[in-house]
Amino acid sequence: MDQPFSITCRKFWPDSQSFIHDSKKNGLNSTLRLLLTSGGTLTTSLQALMMGPVYLEVASQTIAETDTETVQFLELKKPEKVLYREVWLLNDQKERMVYARSYLPMNSIDPFLLQQLQLKSRSIGDLIDFSNLPSLKDKMTFSRVESAPLAREFNLVKESLMWCRHYRLKVQNHLLASIQEVFSPSLFET
Repeated sequence: MDQPFSITCRKFWPDSQSFIHDSKKNGLNSTLRLLLTSGGTLTTSLQALMMGPVYLEVASQTIAETDTETVQFLELKKPEKVLYREVWLLNDQKERMVYARSYLPMNSIDPFLLQQLQLKSRSIGDLIDFSNLPSLKDKMTFSRVESAPLAREFNLVKESLMWCRHYRLKVQNHLLASIQEVFSPSLFET
């Protein structure tokens, strides 16, 4: 699977409790803490933060084979076909706020959700909210990452560390996904 953005992890927190503990010591922005640790859909959280719509831009969507890391993370029995997506979530001014990669095993996706995902017009979170489906995020980790190409996409004047989270999303009988999200530093500027 080609991944156009090389992302290098600079600091890592293995769970939300260690992230929150470190955040408390270092006085990290409350908006950042809420966005990163939220169990709800990111799209809804961003809409509340921006007080307006959030738009989706699909950079890539293909069927691919899972790699060993994804098989282990999703606790699959063996490698299988996945829907691999790379998307941007944009604000009302069409500025990029979040870059996300997701791996969804094809046999886990409900036919209605698969049809909607193939239209490339809605985020996974938006589809979950629209369908009023209960979801669970687990195995959540947090990191500070750097990526010069990604920084340019976020229109950063200079390269800086960006916040990232990775988690497994489960929507019983509807889908399973591994999702990694990188947040633009502009979201946390006061």
